[in-house]
Amino acid sequence: MPRVEGSLLRKPEQRSLVGISFGGLNAAYFSGKTTLFQNYALLSPITYPCNQVLSAIVFSENNDLRVIITTGKNDAEKYVEPLLNIYKSKNYGVENFSTNGAHDFENWNDQLERVLLYLLKNQK
Repeated sequence: MPRVEGSLLRKPEQRSLVGISFGGLNAAYFSGKTTLFQNYALLSPITYPCNQVLSAIVFSENNDLRVIITTGKNDAEKYVEPLLNIYKSKNYGVENFSTNGAHDFENWNDQLERVLLYLLKNQK
């Protein structure tokens, strides 16, 4: 991160990781494995190919994460509840919302404003 950020050297609470679909899987996994980010957005996260993601979050020692999880109808909704339950059990700041959209870029594009406002809110 220092190489990418150059002289900015941001703190984890100033960094956000956004993942869509299988990228949501990656972002969820990193939320349990790294301290580089404190803010996460998981848009239509697909978690089935990596059962370790839930364990990584459960056993993570990360504190004070902020996570927003979104999904549409006929989308990744069956993967959201387990993630929500784990994040809430760790007392992370969690927001969740569902749209009428599908697992596609039209749905995700419509979510971006709300997601970005969440990620930028309360950054230090």
